[in-house]
Amino acid sequence: MKESVKKTLSDNVKGSCCTSGYTPDTNKNLSAAPNNEEIDKILTCGDYPDFPCDDSEAHLKTDEACDWFKNKSAQLEQEVESREKKETTNTEIQQVTTEELNALVDSEQTLRLTLELQDDHFISKFTKWMSSITDAFYEYQVCGALWILSACVEGKVSLKLKQETIKPNLWINCIGKSTTSRKTTVVNKTRKTYETITDSTLFNDDYSLEGYLESLSMNPVQHFVRDEAAGLLAKMHKQYNEGIFEAECAIYDGQNYKKTLSSGKTRTPRVFEVKSPYVTHFYATTPDNYAMIMTTMDFLCGYGFRFLFCCPKYRRETMDITLETEEDVESWTAAITWIKKYRNTLQQYPSIEFTATTEAMTLYNTLLRKLEDICESQDNEMLNAAIGRNQLHILKIAMLLELGKAEPSFCITQDSIKIAFHMVTSFFLPSLLDVINRLQTDIKNNQIVRVIAALQNSGGKARRSKLLQNTNLKSKDFNECIDTLIESEVIREVQETGQKARTYILQDTKDISIILKQISSFSPFSSVSSLVQNLDNTTKLTKMES
Repeated sequence: MKESVKKTLSDNVKGSCCTSGYTPDTNKNLSAAPNNEEIDKILTCGDYPDFPCDDSEAHLKTDEACDWFKNKSAQLEQEVESREKKETTNTEIQQVTTEELNALVDSEQTLRLTLELQDDHFISKFTKWMSSITDAFYEYQVCGALWILSACVEGKVSLKLKQETIKPNLWINCIGKSTTSRKTTVVNKTRKTYETITDSTLFNDDYSLEGYLESLSMNPVQHFVRDEAAGLLAKMHKQYNEGIFEAECAIYDGQNYKKTLSSGKTRTPRVFEVKSPYVTHFYATTPDNYAMIMTTMDFLCGYGFRFLFCCPKYRRETMDITLETEEDVESWTAAITWIKKYRNTLQQYPSIEFTATTEAMTLYNTLLRKLEDICESQDNEMLNAAIGRNQLHILKIAMLLELGKAEPSFCITQDSIKIAFHMVTSFFLPSLLDVINRLQTDIKNNQIVRVIAALQNSGGKARRSKLLQNTNLKSKDFNECIDTLIESEVIREVQETGQKARTYILQDTKDISIILKQISSFSPFSSVSSLVQNLDNTTKLTKMES
């Protein structure tokens, strides 16, 4: 036996048989396989199968015992090989440099957006300028360009399908770490760009439902930009804002909306009527803030699904803080000049009705069927809603891609469908699923903590029925928590003699924080993102034609 294995086993069994006084039980069934304790003590003696130790006479009391050892040689040798293999597996850890480690991390964080657009496309111009002044994620920059294209439409552009009329208003939420992701820089630079070309001011509005509807009743075309939306989102959950998420859904869809408030002291009901609204949102916040405030119900009601989520996580190059250069000014001027021309073009028309080529709609419907196939294979309500809403995002983005050409186009082409589908399936939809995963994981973590707390309050043990009652969880959620805690060896399931009920015993809570981080198995979307991203292979093209 290898010395390393002998040492490993010796560490597990204090002393060898020579020092522990181990003597086999010769009265036992000699045909039975030795148990783990016997194997451990035998293996620590030396180079079995000749003899368990040099001092065999002292420890092998009878010939029968000696024969018992020899007859088990094959099993013991197999055990040795198994333990040596495990030791090799555990000790051969890959050695990597810092650069290699970063590369490995980057390879796991594959969620990023790549675009091949003409240099004279507005998104190219805008990101060129932004990239020259900040090291913010490229994806944030693209979102800023899309939001400007969307905001400048001001409700004048529409695509009339048989099923519904679509306008290219976008709601975008950039999610990333505080400070280092530079999301605030992008949001504020985008805000400044819009204010410059429109000679207007966009405030960080903290609106109530009443104030929101009153403002929209006077001006149904509005744009809301927040470099930190956590405060606003928190207020939207207050009791005085009850119904605001339903109102937002109707407003996003461009539906006429009417709200009648109680008369109060005036004895006259207040009525707000919002007609043909066109509203855009460009928000930013951190993953922790969003998960702390928002719930899965905010998605199930439709509000969360109406946003494009931008959640890049890969490692990017950083930029030193330097003075502005002439090239920066030129890039800014080129972007501003294009936007002003674009906005002036749109203002010449009272309304613009978009069209689409036959090839574009054929491709769009083909791709939708592939997305729907994923829905069918997963059978998940949340996923169905996510994919359903992102079908509309594909058309909205396709419209904006056409509008962003050097000479704005009012016809959706096959190329714009390909790029829009690529953007949604390779980035925006997986980002959305990441956000939902985080919300659902936090819910499950809280449920597991409740189970553990209930066991602690019961003195470390409780019968199943009593534990279910004390946690106040649904039976399905309770069972999932119990299964995870048993598998993680935090609790133990036993059945008292003569009793049908199962009892759970709390074994160890020192590693609960680690366990909570490993509950990704609860997520219904763990493999869906890759399925969605794989569809992108059917839509590859080199560059979008001008």
